[in-house]
Amino acid sequence: MIGAIGSKALDDVIVFEVSDKRMLTFDNFKRSNKISFSKNNVLQQKPVSEYTGQELDTISFTVSFNAQLGVDPREEVNKLIYLHRDGAVVTLTIWGKAFGTYRWVITSLDMDWKRVNKFGYCCEIECSITLEEYAGRWD
Repeated sequence: MIGAIGSKALDDVIVFEVSDKRMLTFDNFKRSNKISFSKNNVLQQKPVSEYTGQELDTISFTVSFNAQLGVDPREEVNKLIYLHRDGAVVTLTIWGKAFGTYRWVITSLDMDWKRVNKFGYCCEIECSITLEEYAGRWD
């Protein structure tokens, strides 16, 4: 197993793996970390910057759900849709370790239906996923 994203409590987990029966990986993984400053106005002088803390981290990546690689695209994408619409707090695991300081919420899902066969079965969906760090309570 390469990793996973999802919520065991909601029973919606997508497993990234490569085996003789199934291949599901991610591409274009990108993490952004930011900090914030506040500007304090000083009479007749330039404002003074003050460090106010960290911003929430974001992660974005793409996943191609391909039926030819042993994955049911609709089933896997539906898991993501449910997690996104419910505002579920998810865990992102890569190489057996939870990724990031906190947990994550899916803030954006873009789905590109690449191939649909003559029977209307979706054979491949490319999905762009954006996560934002969730620093609140999740219990």
